[in-house]
Amino acid sequence: EALAAAAGHVEITQYGSTRSINAGAAAAVIMYEWCRRHAG
Repeated sequence: EALAAAAGHVEITQYGSTRSINAGAAAAVIMYEWCRRHAG
């Protein structure tokens, strides 16, 4: 239901024994990738 209501979604690939990351860490990963792609 939440995915259907969202404008989009992303997946963060994780390696090793980590099964989840907190929202702050996830936001940092997304912001880094956005800047890498758009800031040139």
